[in-house]
Amino acid sequence: MKPNIILLHGALGTERQMIKIEERFKSHYTVHRFTFHGHGSTEMKGGFSIQMLVDQLRDFIQDNQLKNVSIFGYSMGGYVALKYALTQKSKLDHIFTFGTKFNWTQEGAEKEVRKLNPDLIEEKVPHFASWLKSQHGDHNWRNVLFNTAEMMRSLGSSNELMQDDLSEIQCLVTINLGDQDTMADKESSQLVAERLPKGKFNYLLGAGHELGSLQDDHWEVIMN
Repeated sequence: MKPNIILLHGALGTERQMIKIEERFKSHYTVHRFTFHGHGSTEMKGGFSIQMLVDQLRDFIQDNQLKNVSIFGYSMGGYVALKYALTQKSKLDHIFTFGTKFNWTQEGAEKEVRKLNPDLIEEKVPHFASWLKSQHGDHNWRNVLFNTAEMMRSLGSSNELMQDDLSEIQCLVTINLGDQDTMADKESSQLVAERLPKGKFNYLLGAGHELGSLQDDHWEVIMN
């Protein structure tokens, strides 16, 4: 029986974001994915928090009775995977992250939040607005932007993961970052990898922040 891998989507996305990369894992893993609460067509009252998403990941693993679990976390999904490994004290086989921002500050959070104004997105980046509506529906995409902005502000005020004892994460962890990524930075990504007992850092030349920027040669590095 193949081991399991869960694909965790990034902020503003849904599990549909991960469909195109499933094929990268199917030969080695049984692949699972789900949409985080409040994303997609599911509205929710109240905001998002990393701990809420960690709890959902925990419930997904327990409800599906998954063993021998690895996780590929894109952007926010990578942050959730590492927090899960820390707070749940649950043994994982391997965590792969791509494009995860670790060095959250108040200034950096506000910089990202300014990009999440729905009116400006509709006016200045209409194709992005259309994509958000296709992911979350006309009724929910603004809620997702608002709740994501509040979660980013919370991360900026606490910078949790950089203060955690990452030495407690005993599974293999591969931190992957594109050299063209303008959101996550090389210095903090390397620092996280160094603080992990079984951490590894891959700097992927020619890749950006988006999953679609990953080419065949990048995947060869990620998977080895």
